[in-house]
This record gives sequence, structure tokens and C-alpha cells, in this order.
Amino acid sequence: MKRIDIQVGGTISFDLEFDPDFVFEPSRVGRLFAEELVRSDLRGKKVLDVGSGSGILAITAALCGARVTASDINPEAVEASLRNAERAGVSITGLVSDGLLGVPDRDFDLIVANCPLMPATMSSRANT
Repeated sequence: MKRIDIQVGGTISFDLEFDPDFVFEPSRVGRLFAEELVRSDLRGKKVLDVGSGSGILAITAALCGARVTASDINPEAVEASLRNAERAGVSITGLVSDGLLGVPDRDFDLIVANCPLMPATMSSRANT
């Protein structure tokens, strides 16, 4: 397992723990997206994080007051998001889903996605 410290917007701090063999570490772009979430008024909003990975965007949105659903095609990623949210003291809903295909409730105020860009060989490894 790998653990990293996340600092967002100077006001939000939490740890992410994940198995790097199955879940990608948040990228610099993911951290920039998290910074944008902090600048938004998410209190009471419904947010869907597609391709949640370790949960950086889902947890940031939840810490900003949103009701969050974290979805990923990778069950390991969904579990990592749920565990990390619990450790951060927030509650999110986890859903194994291929994009929006398996999301039953599509009534969201905001949909975020920070899908990894990688060679096809790494893509198949991350989705097993």
C-alpha cells in the first residue's frame, strides 16, 4: 500500500492510501482539479466523480459540503475511495460503473472526471 498526503486550497488536508498495482496515484492535473473544487460552492450539491481512483476529487468535494457518488470501473478503486473517505471523516457513495453506464441516478449538479492518460498496456493492468 502507498500513502500520500493531499493538501488542497490551503484549507483541506487528508491522506490517500491505495495499492499502486491497481489504483493510480493522483496526477498533478487531479490536484489542480481538486483546487478548483475548493473554489466552488459545493455545499448541498450532488457531485458524481467518474473514474474516482483513490478518491481525491470525491473526497475534496465531500469536504466542501457536497453529497458525492464516486464511480470507477475498477472495484479496487471504488474500495480505495470509500476507505479514504472514511479516513478523511466524510461519507460518499461508491459505485462500480463503466462511465455513466451503470449510474442509476443521473441527477447531479456537477460531474467531474480525471481519467488517466496511459498506454494501453497500463490501462489493462489498472482495470484488473
